[in-house]
Amino acid sequence: MGTIRYVEELEYSDAKGLDTASPINLMAAGFVREAKNVNLGVTGGYIKRDGYVNQFTVGNALTGYSIRQGIEYKTSGGTTEILLHATDNTTAAQFGKIVTGVFTPLKNPSNVDLALDPFTRPSFAQLQDSLYFLDGSGDPETPFVYESNGVYTRSMGTEAPGEHSGQSPVSGAAVGSGGNLNAGDYIFAVTYVFILDNRIIVESSPSNFVEATVVANDSVTLTIPSHPAVENTLSAYAHLQVGVRIWRTVVNGNILFLENPGFVIAGSAGNPTFTYTSTAADDALLSEQMPFDNTLLTAYTDYTKARFPVVARNRLLVFHPEQNRGRFSKIALNGPLPESFPVQNEFSVEGKYGAADALVGAGQIKGVPIILKERSIGRLEEIGLPDLGNSEDNVAYLYREISDVTGSVSNHAQCQVFDELVFLGRDNIYATDGQNVRPIASSIQNIIKSADFSGNKAYKLSAINDSKNKRIYVQIFKSTTSPEPDLTLVGDYQMYPTFRWTTYEADGDATLYPGVKAGCFFQTEATATGGLDIYFGSATDEGQYYKMNSGTSDFKAGVERAIYMKLVSRPYMFAQPMVTKLYKKAKIYAEARDNTYQFEFGAKFDLDAVESDTTSYEVLGVGTVWAPATPISYVWSSGGTASPNLLWTGAALQEYTFNVHRKAQMMQLVFTQDDQDAPLTLLGWGVSGSIFSGI
Repeated sequence: MGTIRYVEELEYSDAKGLDTASPINLMAAGFVREAKNVNLGVTGGYIKRDGYVNQFTVGNALTGYSIRQGIEYKTSGGTTEILLHATDNTTAAQFGKIVTGVFTPLKNPSNVDLALDPFTRPSFAQLQDSLYFLDGSGDPETPFVYESNGVYTRSMGTEAPGEHSGQSPVSGAAVGSGGNLNAGDYIFAVTYVFILDNRIIVESSPSNFVEATVVANDSVTLTIPSHPAVENTLSAYAHLQVGVRIWRTVVNGNILFLENPGFVIAGSAGNPTFTYTSTAADDALLSEQMPFDNTLLTAYTDYTKARFPVVARNRLLVFHPEQNRGRFSKIALNGPLPESFPVQNEFSVEGKYGAADALVGAGQIKGVPIILKERSIGRLEEIGLPDLGNSEDNVAYLYREISDVTGSVSNHAQCQVFDELVFLGRDNIYATDGQNVRPIASSIQNIIKSADFSGNKAYKLSAINDSKNKRIYVQIFKSTTSPEPDLTLVGDYQMYPTFRWTTYEADGDATLYPGVKAGCFFQTEATATGGLDIYFGSATDEGQYYKMNSGTSDFKAGVERAIYMKLVSRPYMFAQPMVTKLYKKAKIYAEARDNTYQFEFGAKFDLDAVESDTTSYEVLGVGTVWAPATPISYVWSSGGTASPNLLWTGAALQEYTFNVHRKAQMMQLVFTQDDQDAPLTLLGWGVSGSIFSGI
């Protein structure tokens, strides 16, 4: 037939990724129907994804545990630690750090390993050097704070002097001469403070008031309860300076000012009380006024189960475990106090649907808290300014809905891309800049709609932004039969604001081709290569965590496994969907490295689910890609001579011809590569044939 009525369709333009939502006969050029375990080039090409490598040795793995959360904790001094939350999903959960490749559980202030709820997943927030752990469980150990002091955690905040168990109130008495007080009446109070890196990070509410009547030049001695951390020499507080601040009026006054500018330790080891003598003249008092309300978060009903911590403009926001409301910490004269929650620092996120629209998570964009609910998305607007001179924090938050037609499914299935918060919905993946919401995964809506968000599965979903490679990973349950999240939706944003989609997943025998089953994602600073490296914890119980984008095979639990790459093209119909064509051949351009391995081409005809005409092609490990037929010597200015046999080495660009010769109305190409250590890039392809009949 030659070239009579010869037609062709080429795929050398932009690679647009997956389109599984459009009717298959209406797919646009550039899209593919399947894209398993591939990434996308900047503009074109489908690249077999890199592998992952286990970070625990097999002997050090937490066998029997899933890794549900991880974080790289970094202090202002540059110290970094990897912290993991592991659960056996039945009776026990642990939180600990990695020390020379070994998981070391963290301990509570009583020097006992943390015993956490196995059915909840924590959220983290870091403000300055303090890492806050909230899981909504209500366990006695939570919420807590970690500050890289070894292996200890501490409770959030501190009670006022005299309010800890077994303490007596502050008392005082005039002791006669030796001071600079004026004749008259004085009022005193005391607060505990925690100081870290020369910053006050915690201050209690004031103690009981102590009144004293003195004559001129008297002094007053206060008897103050020692803080339990000092009295009992608790190792959990060894990294902190635990002290007191003394507050006092001027003579016959009613406003309490700070008296002691220097640090006063809150007692001594083994002594339940200590004394402080007030001698300063009235005009020597500092201008800072006493804060009246540094209430503990856990003092409020149900906030022992607080969840979804968010840091916004140096404030810590947390949310009620059941209701659409929350609380936020204060800003004081000396900076943020993230563990102080005054009574008035409460907000509501109730919207159009009331209690029927449950809160499922929270994030932030440029300091604006974003509220994720089942049926709507909103933001918190900050109004007012702190009155630091009077130690009052006159700030409130008002809730505004951004969208009442778009909802979210999980606090853990969100991440930030540039100035947008990306979150998983039940029918799409969305992005919001705090003003508007836009869908970004419409081409894979059917995959998302068929995923399982039921029961207790929502808290197992995950998402992260791989900013170095400009793609996001969203981990979901592929179907209702999936016991663990087994499908990774990969959103490439190299062409931002457009997101192009592929998937990472197992195929066929999951033992041979395990795919990515992530119980969580987290990132660490890649000091050697720049950017941030991405890790994931195992959703299954092998107790491993893995570094992604490493090597060309998956090392599942330390065993090398192949990556199953599969690409199924859109149907090629030569713009004549109802006409029978003679499909002749396809040409495929592929780039491979210098190893010997095979990959396969096949075809599907007329939307048949079964592949046919599968042909294997071999990539030869030739060592060099291009060497001239006649040796050429190149003499450099230094006098050295280049190899006469080699001009260039590296990846091999090869053209393959796939002979079809098949009559059909439409044809799809199928590309498969399932060997270990077998990197491959499909740069483009073309299909040719002839139209020789009508309908």
